[in-house]
Amino acid sequence: MDLTDWTYVLTFGHSLDIYAYGSLRVGIDRNTGEKIISYVV
Repeated sequence: MDLTDWTYVLTFGHSLDIYAYGSLRVGIDRNTGEKIISYVV
């Protein structure tokens, strides 16, 4: 997933990075690069 325009928000645990784009949020596994969760706030 290309996160060029996304803003890093925080890390949960050791390897789940949360990124924001407007009201969208995605959780990316730092080790695999796989999208684990996505949601709207």
